[in-house]
Amino acid sequence: PDCSGLDAESTKYPAAEHANIAGYCFDGAYIDVLLDGYGFKTNQDWQKIEFVSKVAGTSVSWALGYVIDASGMIQSLAPKIDLGQAAFIGSVTVLSIVFLALLGIIIYVVLKQ
Repeated sequence: PDCSGLDAESTKYPAAEHANIAGYCFDGAYIDVLLDGYGFKTNQDWQKIEFVSKVAGTSVSWALGYVIDASGMIQSLAPKIDLGQAAFIGSVTVLSIVFLALLGIIIYVVLKQ
């Protein structure tokens, strides 16, 4: 589709629709180029398409593809862990003691050799 005469065409429609008309023209041009890229260039190419509900005896539908596509649009956020100041200080203290104990064991083993 050629959208070059869009301004003259859009005067036939209410002003509120002008933005939508430009979008429709872009969508049509995009789909036309996309289908051309996939090899659908002539009416004969369209006759080769077969719409089926089963492939090799297995039912197929667009629902699974839609769910897979839609799941990519869901934001995944890591859960926020709110320890509080006392729990944080306690955790740091315990981990520091464990770290110092391990460091002491390593130094003891190295010096003993």
